[in-house]
Amino acid sequence: MDTDMMIDNEFHDDYDEWLQCLNSLWCGKKVDVIKRIIKMFTSPKEIVLDPFMGDGTTVEVANTLDRKAIGFEINEKYISAVIERLEGHRDSYEIIEDSCINITKYLYEESVDLCIATPPWLNMYHRNHAGHKKQNDFTLLHKNIGKTSSYSCYLSNLAKAFSEVYEVLKPNKMCIVIVMDMRKRDRLYPLHIDLANIMADIGFIIDDLIIWDSRKEHSTLKAVSNSCVYRTNIVHEYICIFKKE
Repeated sequence: MDTDMMIDNEFHDDYDEWLQCLNSLWCGKKVDVIKRIIKMFTSPKEIVLDPFMGDGTTVEVANTLDRKAIGFEINEKYISAVIERLEGHRDSYEIIEDSCINITKYLYEESVDLCIATPPWLNMYHRNHAGHKKQNDFTLLHKNIGKTSSYSCYLSNLAKAFSEVYEVLKPNKMCIVIVMDMRKRDRLYPLHIDLANIMADIGFIIDDLIIWDSRKEHSTLKAVSNSCVYRTNIVHEYICIFKKE
């Protein structure tokens, strides 16, 4: 990351906090991570896009920080919950009930200042993934890009979504994708590596990579190994920073 960015972001009055942001290992809860990202890469009144809105963390944080937030979501229940939670807040947000593969139907080309995305997992939200909380049902809907048993199809779906993001993102702006590598049965899927290849094919450049210790987001860990096979608990996620030139 370029330290000259300090001039333009909201950390210019807190140099110590800015130095912590420059570390390649972050800790803390998701809401704090999202807040840090938004403050680093945008200024007030700029537009922040979340193509997988879910529980609305990014939309809520962006709204609180005086940004215009746009979220795409396919589940009416989650949309209603986010709107209810934001009641009384500023009205500088927009929630679109549609799939993220249709972003360009709603947003103008090169109109977004920052994208923050946490893609759904590969058909795993309805299972008890080792060491993680039981997941919610918004990812079980038919239109969700993660609802496929094929990893290659899942990657193809991600490519479609981020191709849409690329079109609406302004030049020299960032797309931040937060992902966790996943294990299904006896196979490890290095999602952060495959994602980097996908994004490069779309036209993004890989600007930086941060490791997030996300244990505060997960339940108590449990053993995932037996007498024959050793397996680690995955307790970190990757904050992948891609830039549109």
